[in-house]
Amino acid sequence: MSDRIRWGLVVLLGFLLGLAGGIVGERMIEDQGRIDRLEEEIGEMKEIVGDGSKFARAEAVGELEDKLSSYRSRTEEIAAGQDTLAQEVDKSQRLKVGYLNAKKAFDVFSEAVVEEREKVNQLDEKLRQLEEDLTGGELPQEEFNLRYSVARADKLRAQLEIDLAMMEKMKGAKGFTDIEEQLNDLRGEADPLKTNLEGIKKDLEDNVIQPQEATSKISQIYDQFQQLDELLTRVIEGKIIRVASDLAQEKGYDVVLRQENVVIYGKKEPVKDLTEEIKKALEEDLVAKEEGKTESG
Repeated sequence: MSDRIRWGLVVLLGFLLGLAGGIVGERMIEDQGRIDRLEEEIGEMKEIVGDGSKFARAEAVGELEDKLSSYRSRTEEIAAGQDTLAQEVDKSQRLKVGYLNAKKAFDVFSEAVVEEREKVNQLDEKLRQLEEDLTGGELPQEEFNLRYSVARADKLRAQLEIDLAMMEKMKGAKGFTDIEEQLNDLRGEADPLKTNLEGIKKDLEDNVIQPQEATSKISQIYDQFQQLDELLTRVIEGKIIRVASDLAQEKGYDVVLRQENVVIYGKKEPVKDLTEEIKKALEEDLVAKEEGKTESG
């Protein structure tokens, strides 16, 4: 979700609450003014009673009683009206609001490629060990350059394999048919990068290119990989948002916010964390098409 949409939701929510509060405030100010005017009239009548003749006093007393009766009636109307308005405001303030932790929801996809991620961790450790061997004098600089370049190519290929595995899992899942074309386009961009990395590794091992040249080529491929990874992340975020929107409509939510950028604090009752429900829906969507058919059959 873009920052503009997020801020728009916040402004909308604030506007609704402010509008409700404004209605009550205007009504209360208007009615208080009427009460003040009645009190002024009663004060005037008391002056007449105190200063006038018997006839004037009797007439004034009758008028005063009418005014007091009207005053009591209006006071009761005001009290009832304020109760009604308070109830309306309470209802308007009870918007059904939920929020989503998108980072946690993304874990559904990360957990689907655990094996591929573990391989990257192992190669990180290998690179670290090579650096320690060089520093400790256990590995000559020339041999280090070669082995380190090969390990870097292996690691980048392993990172690419994470994205490829995630794409394949989504393409084979029952809940991702709507973005299959996008996934195919991304796969078409990823395959050449994988082929290039395999070629660099082979050239290094065959001494066709020097480690310095290989390092330059690997860096170029890494830049392309980052762009690809960002595109895949956006596709996944789009899917998360669609699942969240569907769940919100199904459950009757007025607003669903993104916790990382919007929600600072929320009471448990009025504002609900929908992250786990959304994660469950995503996991169901990631079920393979064949499994879905078996379960339904």
